[in-house]
Amino acid sequence: MKNSPHLAITKLGFSTPLGLFFALALVFLQEGFNYYISFQTMALAFVLVLMYASKPSMINIRHLLLVFFVLSFSIGITAAYSPMVISRNTSNIILTIIGILAYALVIICLPSLVPRRVGLILYGFKRASAATVIVLASLIVLTDLSLLPFLNREALLIQNIRLVTNYAGEDVLMNELAYRTMSDLAPRIDLFYGEPSYLGIVLFSCVACYMLTSRLISDFNRSSDPSSQGSFSRGRHYRYVVVAGIISMLYLQSLSSIIYALLILFFEFRAPIGKRFSFSRLLAIFVFVAFVALVFRDSFEYALYRITMQDSISLTQRFGSLLDFGINDYLFGLKDESRIPSEGFHNGLFYIIAISGLAGIWYVFFLLRTVHRLAKPIKMSAFLVLMILALIMQNGAVFSPNKVVLFALILLPLSCARAIYQRKN
Repeated sequence: MKNSPHLAITKLGFSTPLGLFFALALVFLQEGFNYYISFQTMALAFVLVLMYASKPSMINIRHLLLVFFVLSFSIGITAAYSPMVISRNTSNIILTIIGILAYALVIICLPSLVPRRVGLILYGFKRASAATVIVLASLIVLTDLSLLPFLNREALLIQNIRLVTNYAGEDVLMNELAYRTMSDLAPRIDLFYGEPSYLGIVLFSCVACYMLTSRLISDFNRSSDPSSQGSFSRGRHYRYVVVAGIISMLYLQSLSSIIYALLILFFEFRAPIGKRFSFSRLLAIFVFVAFVALVFRDSFEYALYRITMQDSISLTQRFGSLLDFGINDYLFGLKDESRIPSEGFHNGLFYIIAISGLAGIWYVFFLLRTVHRLAKPIKMSAFLVLMILALIMQNGAVFSPNKVVLFALILLPLSCARAIYQRKN
């Protein structure tokens, strides 16, 4: 089988500028003039144009449309009886539902595509994800060095006022800064994302995308060249990007980002089944753990507190709804507006269940099952299922432009995996 001409052309020409443009949009994903005139909508438009340019076909259309129809019907019932469950802040519930369903349709369609120009996606996404990880890691270092007046923890906390998804006023942020100053506590690093956990999920998504696209490109090249043998080999640049992402996520000291970093670390350094760890791998793990211990020697108690989750407000906000939902809620959705948590839904999985019940559970199951099947040939099934589940559960805004873009970092390359293995077989 000959190599795809589209792959070769994309690798040499279009992928680098496309990747850098997409990386710019990812770094400033939450910035903009308003919710619609922003980098998140620009990034979403880029994803949609890239989908069209890849000349895809669709599979599993009947099953996909059935899942989407049942989800739409269930959300419509919830909107008729309890519109505040869907959104408390909307002035037009009809437009809100249309937006939610549009984003839900894009997400579920992404892994059902069969692109013909796989190189356009794989090389562009590989460069974009690598550039984003390196840029964000560099910005984290520059933030703590305070070399620039507009790039330090205090300035970044105040600039959250202008983020398109920020709901805290200037007085709230100023009070928080004053409290931290009096308590001799430095603001946490969130760069341009409003919260460290969201910065963590962006880093996690980009590192996972880089790992996925690297493996798919390697597998495609091996299948295109019969003389090529061996498994995926990790190059020097691959190690740099992955390690930079892991260290950055650990440095944020957010509970979720710590979990993301450990997931990547486990996946990258695990020994193949039936084989022992090599001495070089054990040495690499030892050196890495020693380095992390030195970095966090002054904040060990805080990191331990985050891991043990004692009196964790974040944990309560994200998982407290689990204890409040009854059987009827899981089947039909939340129909009593008085039972909405006072802080809203900070877990997208519970939000989906609240607005659609069993239909939403089916939607999530269909998505995760597709991810598992597509990632199985490259032995990343468990890792990517956990990645998508983490993205769903990151916060309540699961159907939004910025979340669709992050979903696309994984789901669109996985659609290329289907195209590659169909061509291979």
